Amino acid sequence: RRTSTWAYLDLGASLSFTCSPYLLPSAPRLGEHVAWGESNAVVFANSVLGARTLKYADYLDICAALVGRAPAAGAHLDEHRHATLVLDASALVAAGLPAASADAFWPTLGYACGNLAQTRVPALTGIAHLRPTRDELKAFAAAFGTSGAAALFHIVGVTPEAADL
Repeated sequence: RRTSTWAYLDLGASLSFTCSPYLLPSAPRLGEHVAWGESNAVVFANSVLGARTLKYADYLDICAALVGRAPAAGAHLDEHRHATLVLDASALVAAGLPAASADAFWPTLGYACGNLAQTRVPALTGIAHLRPTRDELKAFAAAFGTSGAAALFHIVGVTPEAADL
């Protein structure tokens, strides 16, 4: 019995079978448009890589792949990528939370920011000097995508589209 996997292979698709396609060598670059559905991947791609995508429903991402186009909407457009909310995290740093909570700091901060932002695009300030690692940004993005509906965030001085406020 043939499955949809074989149909995609017949069409020339490269199958990754991962919910973290941003870790693959084929990850999109700054400004590149892709159609992904996994919320943590969408948030990471938009925010950390500077790629452009939305949280696509099942099969809409496949339709975009088939035609080689994504809808000109949402985070694909410049006007929807600007911060609409500023969140200052410097008080958390002053209180020593990053050191005190180590592994829990970035996912907890991501969850809180997503919860506060909801559909707005937040710009976080006061934490660039912490120099989050790629794994910390991955944890932040996954938690952000869980609690909020926005497709991206900015960390001023860290993410590629937020050199400054």
